[in-house]
Amino acid sequence: MQSCSVGLVLCDMLKLRNFCLHKETKNVVVLMRIDKDKCLVLLDKEYENISHMNLKMNYLSNHLFTVYRNKYQHDDGRVSYPLCFITDNVCWE
Repeated sequence: MQSCSVGLVLCDMLKLRNFCLHKETKNVVVLMRIDKDKCLVLLDKEYENISHMNLKMNYLSNHLFTVYRNKYQHDDGRVSYPLCFITDNVCWE
């Protein structure tokens, strides 16, 4: 297995950029995993209209990196769509 000390490469960056600029009002999540042999972060699955509780209960334990975009309604009427980057700190052998 090659060394990953140089840094992992995120493949399909355009797909992740489109996710960040997504204009839908639904909650959206992208799940990513690491291919240790190729030293790549791979986009694994995408889900739309997923609640944060459903995400927590069913998906986070199987993936190292998750990007979650949800709708947030401010008290003054503004609406924003913050991106949450969630990582699972797993030690590899």
